Amino acid sequence: MRLLYKLLLLMLINLLSSQAENSFSSLGSFKTLSNAVVKVIEDVWGDDQKSVNFIISINNPENIYVSSIVSDIMLQSSLNPTVGYHVETIEYLKIKQKLPKLSAIVVIETFEDFTNFNKILTSDLISFSSYQGDILLLFLNGELTELNEIFNILWKKQVYNVNAIYEGTNEIVEVKTFFPFKVNNCSDTTPTLINVFENDEFKNDLENFFPDKMKNLKKCTIRVGTSNSSIPYVFASKLPNGTYELSGRDISLIRTLSELLNFEIEFAYVGEEGHLIENGSSSGALKMLLEGKVDLIISDFWLKANRMKFIDNCIPYISQHIAFVIPPGAEFTAFEKYFKPLDSYTWIGLSVVFMSAFLVIYIFEKLPKVHRNFLIGENIKEPYLNVLVAVYGGSQHKLPDRNFARSLLMVFLMFCLVMRTIYTGSLYRYLQAPITHSEAQSIDDMLERDFKFYTVSSILDLLQGQDRINKRLVLFPPDRRNEIINEINTNPNFKGALFRSLTGILYYNQLNYNKTQSMICKEMFMMFHVVIYVPKDFYLKEAINQKIQILIASGLIEFWHKSIIDQRFRRIEEDDEPESIKLDFWSIHSQINT
Repeated sequence: MRLLYKLLLLMLINLLSSQAENSFSSLGSFKTLSNAVVKVIEDVWGDDQKSVNFIISINNPENIYVSSIVSDIMLQSSLNPTVGYHVETIEYLKIKQKLPKLSAIVVIETFEDFTNFNKILTSDLISFSSYQGDILLLFLNGELTELNEIFNILWKKQVYNVNAIYEGTNEIVEVKTFFPFKVNNCSDTTPTLINVFENDEFKNDLENFFPDKMKNLKKCTIRVGTSNSSIPYVFASKLPNGTYELSGRDISLIRTLSELLNFEIEFAYVGEEGHLIENGSSSGALKMLLEGKVDLIISDFWLKANRMKFIDNCIPYISQHIAFVIPPGAEFTAFEKYFKPLDSYTWIGLSVVFMSAFLVIYIFEKLPKVHRNFLIGENIKEPYLNVLVAVYGGSQHKLPDRNFARSLLMVFLMFCLVMRTIYTGSLYRYLQAPITHSEAQSIDDMLERDFKFYTVSSILDLLQGQDRINKRLVLFPPDRRNEIINEINTNPNFKGALFRSLTGILYYNQLNYNKTQSMICKEMFMMFHVVIYVPKDFYLKEAINQKIQILIASGLIEFWHKSIIDQRFRRIEEDDEPESIKLDFWSIHSQINT
């Protein structure tokens, strides 16, 4: 199908060429311009195997001059298999309003033609990003006197990766662009000559045909919004003059970016990160960004899908866990600790041994005296009491006369002695240690204990599809967070858990190292990504992304992040209580004795 399309395209081009053949001799000057454009297509876009949007922004696209140069450009460049085309007219785009986000050549004769193109120019039509696509304005009637105004209009739309190409005097083709950032001028749209095409070659290398205009902002100011609800990622210390001195992981990041891209920072410090919901309602730093009061915001903002309708984001620069703050396990009572040295199976086994002893005594008490005296002894009047005395370590005032009865009693006494010694040692450890019931270890464990889940509204969109949790959700205002954390930390019987970033919990524990600290459930809820939010089609987004990738690869952002927290304050409780004596121990002990 693609081959058929190309054949039809070539046939159409040949037809247009043949129709224009008689008149093209009078348009010889266009040949130099078309050759220059073909050179750009082949050397700038062809090497990257890009496709090109060919947009005819002329009131009369069938004009012989237009058809001649367009057909000549496409005929020559069609021989290059690495370049594909999408040929559209303005009238068609007014209906379609969509193109692949590719590079574009816009054919223009007059300023009115550009105005028509500008009316439909959106980031959906053509990529504004210098790292995805480029725009080449092809002027058919030489340099337009309104070129400065054209560049100014494009810059206001944050379209900057654009060049204008036209034929000047003496059949010399010129290429101009604008550099918005200059010393003491941060919106300069003055046309600047960057290349010329003469004698079938460009004077300057085409590797930088579209210059990187964002690598140096010449100390221009970028307004950065941040909030005071982002500790430990943003710290603010109020100075005597009423201003704030900012520090923290996110402040280190934005200041490093300012050094790499050479821009000045103007901080706008607001009270809260804020919210941005489906209907566009917003508050805090997010509202400042939407209203254009800042150029970007950074304050440990989580990447959320519902915000993408209104704003854009740079690539994530760190990932963190959302964890649960859980109540500590309740301490065992003194009575419970008496039973902890042995596990339940051992208690059952011992009970069976003692009950068997009493049962044997009972049976032999009913038998003839000869049998009773053989097993228990004639001189033993209270055998039940002797068993209890042996269990609790009392003295045996009378021993059986017969050797068999004495041997049997000695074995039982030895067993009781070993059992008492082990139990006493294990009991001492339990009585000395602050042993508690185990904390909740997983989400399922919390659900089984009938926990409620406490959170602020900003996390609700991350809980979509979590029906088990949503049924038990309790919303609270941010100013009650410390109150709820304190209740969870100090009340072992509290039936609830709090959503919070793992780093936030660790920082809280670090601040309260000599006080009650937060317990962390072993099972994390989810991983979230932290981003810088920017306006839609923000001109600096891709430049910031490039530098963030470098900082991530260098490990510098991870270093800033880890330097916030001393990992010793990560209280994820392990089961470190003294281990109860199990039945396996008794089997090993019996093997040693034998």
